[in-house]
Amino acid sequence: MPEYIRPSTREDELALQEELRPDVGRWKRHMLGHQGARTWLEWAGGLSTLQIYIVDGGWPYARINGEPLKLPDVECWQRSDPPLDPSELCRSVTTDDECWLFSCECSVHMCGGIDRGVLVAHDEGFTIWRCPECPEVPLAVFERRRYRKVILAAVKRLLKGPQRGGGLTWAMAVRPRYLQSALNRARAGQIWFK
Repeated sequence: MPEYIRPSTREDELALQEELRPDVGRWKRHMLGHQGARTWLEWAGGLSTLQIYIVDGGWPYARINGEPLKLPDVECWQRSDPPLDPSELCRSVTTDDECWLFSCECSVHMCGGIDRGVLVAHDEGFTIWRCPECPEVPLAVFERRRYRKVILAAVKRLLKGPQRGGGLTWAMAVRPRYLQSALNRARAGQIWFK
């Protein structure tokens, strides 16, 4: 059974993050539940494929192995097939952290029944997605280079033709200027925490 420290309050969680993040090794072990990527790959039943499709030039959506992500039945995700936050996708390319990959069409986290991110960790050439409320279950395990390529290509497509008057809400964290900055950071391999 993987180990993942589950703080009882948001304040405890923030304190744990502050304690562990400066030590990259400890932080990565924490994000991986003290298991190696090959163990997660075995638990996932093999490599997952990520596809990102964009609805009419608007919001991006994920397809894992050709299907919407099967989210565990937990409190933190109360909707099916939510759109992706493209800025957080960029961050997930380089950063081991809880990334708010899923959003509401209004681009506000904590809206639309989504009140937690996805635990994202990189190890041994793989990218692992885990659910914070059910961390022993891998949501997906991707080949890291392919993961990066798919995300960067999708974000470039979004920046080429932002929707006007519909589709992606170019507001808040999804402003084209901020998204371009996130894309540049991901391309450069920069790690950044929120």
